[in-house]
Amino acid sequence: MKTLNFVALMAVAMSSQACLVRTAYPVTDGALEVSDGPPAAQVEVIGVAPSPNHIWVNGHWVASRHGWRWQSGYWTVRRAGAVWVHPAWVRRGNRHVYVEGYWR
Repeated sequence: MKTLNFVALMAVAMSSQACLVRTAYPVTDGALEVSDGPPAAQVEVIGVAPSPNHIWVNGHWVASRHGWRWQSGYWTVRRAGAVWVHPAWVRRGNRHVYVEGYWR
């Protein structure tokens, strides 16, 4: 009887965890949405650019099923005639939507 109760309890616990993981950060129209915005940005030390052709891409928070993870900033080569638009979390109603960085 104890074994059966333990197995039933584990099945309930595992199924409820699976539901929480799947619904933590829903994706709508290909965009990741969260109810709470990301934590405050971390302070990063930006050194000297490797060359005049490099720009700094700001670090930013990335949401995952396991919570927030900081993506450190980095240097990237500038694209001729283009402007880098940094990634951002945009508020839409009562949700926050992640917009990836891109060259415009």
